[in-house]
Amino acid sequence: MKNLSITVIMRKAFVFPLILMLAFATCTKKQPTNTALEIKELRFMWWGSEERNNATLQTIALFEERNPEVKIYGEYSAYDGYFDKLAAQLAGGTAPDIIQNEPNRLASQLTHLTDLTSKIDFSGYTQDSLKQMEINGRLYGAPLQVAGGGLAYNKTQLDRYGIEPLAFPFSWEDLGATVKEIYTKSGGKLYGIADQGVWGPNAQIAPFIAAKKPDLVGQFYPYDNDKLTLVEEDLEFWYQYWAELRDFGALVPPEVTIAGESAANNVVAKGISAYIIIPATIFGQLVGQTTDELGLLPLPVSSQMTGSTMTYGQPTSIYNKSKHLETAVSFLNFLVNDPDAAKLLRATRGVLPTKVQRDAFATLSSVSNADRAIIDCLNKYSEYDIRGPVAGLGFKAAGQIFNTLQLFDQVGQEIAFKKLAVDKAPAEFLTRANKMADTFK
Repeated sequence: MKNLSITVIMRKAFVFPLILMLAFATCTKKQPTNTALEIKELRFMWWGSEERNNATLQTIALFEERNPEVKIYGEYSAYDGYFDKLAAQLAGGTAPDIIQNEPNRLASQLTHLTDLTSKIDFSGYTQDSLKQMEINGRLYGAPLQVAGGGLAYNKTQLDRYGIEPLAFPFSWEDLGATVKEIYTKSGGKLYGIADQGVWGPNAQIAPFIAAKKPDLVGQFYPYDNDKLTLVEEDLEFWYQYWAELRDFGALVPPEVTIAGESAANNVVAKGISAYIIIPATIFGQLVGQTTDELGLLPLPVSSQMTGSTMTYGQPTSIYNKSKHLETAVSFLNFLVNDPDAAKLLRATRGVLPTKVQRDAFATLSSVSNADRAIIDCLNKYSEYDIRGPVAGLGFKAAGQIFNTLQLFDQVGQEIAFKKLAVDKAPAEFLTRANKMADTFK
């Protein structure tokens, strides 16, 4: 046999493994793949100020950063013409995926909206208050805003006469006794409370009666979707309560109360009265009108914690023809529940809807003391689990009776100015209200 040299042997020993290595490399070489994400595009439509627009766009950017496969296009405008444009889009099948809405418009859009009842995490909302948004027991919008009643007080003026502010929880009877004490101890120099019997009672009748009638909890009141649900007895309670305090002298004179509707003339900000019932969200306006120290409390409740509930607004809906329904739901959940979203949205839509978001917003150093007081006031409604009735959405005469013509105010003023007897007022109110309702039948 022919002897192979060391060189030949080594060459063959080298070539064979090299062939194996090349073969292995060829087999294991990565094949080209398409790694590009499939982008899911959504449209979100809202109205509002430039500040709201910028905050919403920042919030969208955060969601997109966390979800790089999602692209959300903002469509924002002024309020004027907003719902005309939306109606045309819904009719034409070109509506945006996510729609900032209004409670009283949901029913007319129902065939175009997604049932969100089991899709959105509503656990952070006050459940009684959510009922106002229900249509046939289902939810078609996740509210972006919450409001509620508040009892503003002037601590500086109370301190002057050695009187402690009310400590929550307290009742309507406690409030009545306190305002009498204020008027007495001050020698008539400080009124106890504005005459709410002649101004602003539209939103107060429900918590007032619910504190007397706990069975109203969860019911539609003072009207459902078709009719008034308050009764003559309720009106007797209401008008008599204020008439008694008026006769005692504890109320700001009716003409002064009426003249103080604006924040600039507010009787608490001006130091005329110790207390006034207001929408909690306007508390900052009062603070801006005075150097006195002001405070804010929830409205009175019963011993069973019945009374006022919060009111939600700006329900945000999802178009039921959205091509990316699950993604739209995910974004809406983020919008109403995420703490980081809250820090970007801030108060650009009013008070944030869920407690976790309100608490997150309150951690910002830029939040004013007035905003912190508003958050604390509204959080107490949740913390104390205060329950009450809610107003219906579909009663067409509601705006005419409660807002446009302010029938509560009209009748209350007639009582205060001795044009109508207190015992005749309830029947007179219902007669006028029913006539107004008849015009819509």
